[in-house]
Amino acid sequence: MLPAYGDLTLTAAEGLRAAEPAACRAVALAPVDPEGHIALASVLLTGYDFRGALTTLDAALAHDPSHAAAHQRRGEALHALGRMPEAEAAGRMALALDPLSAVINNALSYVYLGRPDNDEAIRLWRRAVAMEPDA
Repeated sequence: MLPAYGDLTLTAAEGLRAAEPAACRAVALAPVDPEGHIALASVLLTGYDFRGALTTLDAALAHDPSHAAAHQRRGEALHALGRMPEAEAAGRMALALDPLSAVINNALSYVYLGRPDNDEAIRLWRRAVAMEPDA
């Protein structure tokens, strides 16, 4: 159960259903702000709509090509679609833009886990843990 306001609680599915219209509204209110697009893409990723998330993240990056979180989430969508070279490129771009983000280091480590030599995955993961040891 996800906590909500007061005594009201939502299941994860109910929270996801409530989040999508809110994220769509954010995009409608500020279509050039990448944050609404990223919020919507996060909802779509959680709901396993990887193609929809990718399209939404491409729109976010059209408005702000240097948004590290958009590149990171784009890498996650590409990874889920099995497009590993593109996922790596997106993750590397995110890391170049925000090398001190534990979230980005951790997300990129997953791209390298499926490889026979996963030393880079371990290096990125250790770096993420060192940045936020209590996370």
